[in-house]
Amino acid sequence: MVWPRWGRGLKKAHRQTQKSHTYGTVVIIRRTFISYLLFLIAIVVTPGCTGDISGSMLMYDMWLPFPISDTPVKSVQTYNRNHGTDLYSVQHDMQHEIDYLTKRVDDKNKLAAKLNFRTADNKRVKVPYMHDHFTKSKKVGSNDYVLMCGGLTAISRQKGEELCWAACIQYLIYDKYGRHVDQIDLASQINRNKQPLDSAASVKDMMDALGFGGTRVSTNGSWHIIETLGRGHPVVLGLMPKGTYSVGHAVVVIGARYSFISSRVNYFSYYRNRIKFSQLAVLDPTEGGSRPEWVNVSSIEDKISFVLSFDFVPRATTY
Repeated sequence: MVWPRWGRGLKKAHRQTQKSHTYGTVVIIRRTFISYLLFLIAIVVTPGCTGDISGSMLMYDMWLPFPISDTPVKSVQTYNRNHGTDLYSVQHDMQHEIDYLTKRVDDKNKLAAKLNFRTADNKRVKVPYMHDHFTKSKKVGSNDYVLMCGGLTAISRQKGEELCWAACIQYLIYDKYGRHVDQIDLASQINRNKQPLDSAASVKDMMDALGFGGTRVSTNGSWHIIETLGRGHPVVLGLMPKGTYSVGHAVVVIGARYSFISSRVNYFSYYRNRIKFSQLAVLDPTEGGSRPEWVNVSSIEDKISFVLSFDFVPRATTY
């Protein structure tokens, strides 16, 4: 189970924002200009296939978790119903997506070379090609694709009513390092308040159990799921009914079935809700086992509270 404990940070940030207005208009304008400048630099060197600006040259040498601005997970069924269409009938060519992503990366690398972007140790920065999530997707219909991560193993049954999060973290650690860590040891690691070991955990606790640095987290990330699966690794999904503040449930996602909203590629809005999911392959620690359950996304799209994984997406290389 996962207990959401966020909210204080938002209130603190709001108080700081209100306080900043007392510094004067000039300071506010200066900060706004710097923010836009950093945002522009991040976009320039962020890979074309990420859909977020969490990783960039500015963060390249920092071993930190990356909060992600991503498009939410939405279902094919809901999209079809709201738009009176059938995405499965759209004629779609995946090669167009791959060619487009390649062009975006080439354009960014040309610009980075022209502007002579370098790291702190004076190495040139180059954005790598990252379209594994598309090249590894299996086409099962005209606009219907299945993507599975490799090297799948069984998920252990959770050792307590509240330890679904520990079973999911255990799975991610084994996937990355090939090492088995006991769920009770994970619970002991984050149990600083001497609560019972069979206790819910926050997202921050789960990140701590993974080592904090080198993790990737989003509140509801469709590209986060697709990219991580494309790199051959699973993600943890937090489920909780919207509008509630109670104990939720964590599961592991090892596969996805998805469609594109159109065959048309738009350069400036490419990542805005372009992918819709029909199903996710889920391993539930409630019972454990190696056989995933294909869950209809329409039944959980309003319950997704976070997506968490190790960060396997390279933002840039140097030469």
